[in-house]
Amino acid sequence: MILPLLLALAAPHATVVYVEGNVAIERAGKKQALLLGATLAEEDFVVTEEDSQIRVRLPDRSLLRVGPRSRVQLSKMSFPDAQTKTVSVKLIVGRLWASVSKLLGPSSKFEIESANAVAGVRGTELEVARASESVGPSITTVVGDVGVRVGGADETIVGAGQRLSLNLNGSTDALSRLSATELSAMRDDSRALSATRLAATSEQAPAPNAFLARRPVIGMAVDAAEQRQRSADVFGPYNDASKGAQLFAKINPPPP
Repeated sequence: MILPLLLALAAPHATVVYVEGNVAIERAGKKQALLLGATLAEEDFVVTEEDSQIRVRLPDRSLLRVGPRSRVQLSKMSFPDAQTKTVSVKLIVGRLWASVSKLLGPSSKFEIESANAVAGVRGTELEVARASESVGPSITTVVGDVGVRVGGADETIVGAGQRLSLNLNGSTDALSRLSATELSAMRDDSRALSATRLAATSEQAPAPNAFLARRPVIGMAVDAAEQRQRSADVFGPYNDASKGAQLFAKINPPPP
């Protein structure tokens, strides 16, 4: 009885750092509202409704953002030591952004699976999108590169500023380059995502308002609406793409 409890406590967990709208967790066949400060474990599903999103910080400080009308599963989270990690996330439908911390150990891997494709992340920032379960996914790389495996075919490299679209049967449809305007917008959004991650992990993050300066106690016994409002008050400025780029520069200034 004690050993399973200790193992459960030792298992790695992801932490919800931002909630907007209606988001639920499905665990062991049960569904309930997902609140700010909640933890997620392996095999948990995250489900977002219309006009809703959630941001989740992993133990290695990688950050996931699940967009509206999405369903995502945290299939695998393993962090045996400081140099090694194995993370697998499955996008069933919707949009998923990932800002991934550097892969240090040679056996480390961070993968996002959707339909018949597996995107192997290499210390990068990317978006995986799938409009519905009747269409194939697309993988867009913002920073770095991603190796995409489709069935038994050779790996396709998707570099920064490129998007790979896949057919439902898993075959490659097209590898295209984003326009300068679209890439710039995605980079701004990516910086906002990184700013959210740093704000959630750094006590030195600038306070855009008085509410952030007196940070709320996460996990207090309040209702879902109040939790969502606290999340929006604290991280809202970081989640605005135009402001996020500026905040990112303040939190993480370039070397002199």
